[in-house]
Amino acid sequence: MRKSGLNWLAATALLTAASAGPGSGHEAHAQVPASAWAPHINLPDSEAHRLAEYQLAVAEARAILAEFAAAHGWSAAEQAISCDTIEIYPSQAALWFRRQQMLGAPGSAYSAPLPSPRFAALFSPPLIRALTPEAFAAIAPDYAAQERSWARLIAHELAHGLQAELLGGDTTRRGPRWFSEGFAGYAAGQNFDAGIRFASASEALTAARDNTPPDAYRRYIAAFRYFADRVPLDDLLQRAGDPGFEDWLGELDEAGE
Repeated sequence: MRKSGLNWLAATALLTAASAGPGSGHEAHAQVPASAWAPHINLPDSEAHRLAEYQLAVAEARAILAEFAAAHGWSAAEQAISCDTIEIYPSQAALWFRRQQMLGAPGSAYSAPLPSPRFAALFSPPLIRALTPEAFAAIAPDYAAQERSWARLIAHELAHGLQAELLGGDTTRRGPRWFSEGFAGYAAGQNFDAGIRFASASEALTAARDNTPPDAYRRYIAAFRYFADRVPLDDLLQRAGDPGFEDWLGELDEAGE
């Protein structure tokens, strides 16, 4: 039986810290101790007794992203991400209400449709807001079934911060939504796209532009992975904000890349 919830994540984080070493596959985890980044975590009363577990899982999230960034020479950008607070919510309704409240939205907007049926977290530097692991599993059981799924959810949000840092803070150059979300999922190791393969750039683009729920993120990550396997990540990130970005991607077939 698969272990679930935050207790499993906490156990994973403890095991990782204890076993990191040459050949373990967790070298970056050993290089980024939890004390290097300790954001304030705001919990609902019902979760207050799990603070230590959340702290461990959040440290694991940062380690996941740090490992990815180090592999691509982006450690300085990763360390510059501004995130000092993480707020945890017990339901989508509570998370959405708070989001609208912080935006100063009119009362009528509080009942507006969610941006996605799998809406689980968002990052407005320096603050990440996210669902509890159990609430995340309730709305996306297949996504939450992945190893270290909640830590990867937080790493996904931090990855948006990494992309912004790599672009010098110019978030207008993040590119199409599928690209930004695909990058974040790729960086966080959210392998939701397992089993999806594309035969061409045009096929990948067609899938990426399809934002139909509930599997949009699978397509986003699969399309991003397709192009990341063919073009250096630096080139993709720097060109994503260009007006003809998707046209350029579509021409990769003709260029034989």
